[in-house]
Amino acid sequence: MASLLICALQLRWVPVTQGHQIAIAVLTFAVPLQTIACLYGFLCHDVVASTGMGVLAGTWATLAVTVLTFPPGMTNPGLGILFVVAAGALLVPAVAALVSKTVASLVLAAAAARLRSAVATS
Repeated sequence: MASLLICALQLRWVPVTQGHQIAIAVLTFAVPLQTIACLYGFLCHDVVASTGMGVLAGTWATLAVTVLTFPPGMTNPGLGILFVVAAGALLVPAVAALVSKTVASLVLAAAAARLRSAVATS
């Protein structure tokens, strides 16, 4: 959900003036759900899923706060660096679990690719 909302903002499907509403939606919906998924993953000893959900929750939270604090439509090079680092952090558990948890690894790799593609617009 967060990825779709941010894509809509980046592709100008919604006006850039709606960025604050999208950031609030990401902060109140996606971040708590991914944080809960992260905690349950650790409780179930699923390090791959919990690491991925934790990285994504932190990334979406940082993105949402940045959108809330910067003027509409402004780019932020620091956010681009965050996306590259987060994509790399997602690839570590994806590669480590490629054989044992193929589907989870593919999901994390797709999320890393999405974050990497967002660098051009941040």
